[in-house]
This record gives sequence, structure tokens and C-alpha cells, in this order.
Amino acid sequence: RGGIRYVFVGADALCYLRETEGERLLCLASRAPHEPIRVPFRSLETLVGDDAEAGVLPGGGPAFHVWRLH
Repeated sequence: RGGIRYVFVGADALCYLRETEGERLLCLASRAPHEPIRVPFRSLETLVGDDAEAGVLPGGGPAFHVWRLH
């Protein structure tokens, strides 16, 4: 259930937003190291993977991360 919106699509990383009526999750899948990704979200709760700094997602890889948006 819910929707998906792509936030960033690159050669080595894909970032997308999964949304339902009650929750928004930001997911980052990377197959190789890449430049950190800037996003317009500031309040991110880490659920899987590394913490994100305010508005900047980590550039390591291969990796998978999930953050809850508040």
C-alpha cells in the first residue's frame, strides 16, 4: 500500500520516498560509493543503516538505509 516518489536517481544510488496516510519513509539504495545526496528533509529518524546529517544522506556503498520523516 501507499505511494512511491523518487527523490534522486543516479548511476550508483537510488533514493525514494514511500508514503502511506500515516507514515513517510525515505529509502536509499546504493550499489557503490557515491557523492552524498542532498535532500529537502531535515528531521530524519534512522530505522536501518547510517544516520543522516540534516539534509545530507551518506555516500557509502553498497548499502541500504531507511529513515522515518517527522
